[in-house]
Amino acid sequence: MVNEAVAKFDSLIKPFEDKFLEYLEGKSNTDHSHSEFEEIREEIEENEKELEEKLGKKADINHTHKIDDIESLTDMLNKKADKEHNHDNYATREELNFLSMQRAR
Repeated sequence: MVNEAVAKFDSLIKPFEDKFLEYLEGKSNTDHSHSEFEEIREEIEENEKELEEKLGKKADINHTHKIDDIESLTDMLNKKADKEHNHDNYATREELNFLSMQRAR
């Protein structure tokens, strides 16, 4: 089955092969630029750095707060949250990375 697919591909591409090779031979000699791709790459890298900085400041999903360490927090929270809790409805790092990549496009 694979051999049949390769043979079919070869039969379809063969008529265009010479013209394609001629095109490729001159391609690298033609003045051109990839600056738009470089700009996109730089923007993605900047977004990744910004995301990493923000993620570095985020607490783990499961964590504990030492209530006594925070001045007057007990009064402010007063039965609003347990000392131990999680944020399992937040986006994962993978989801945030995906969103960052989408934003960069």
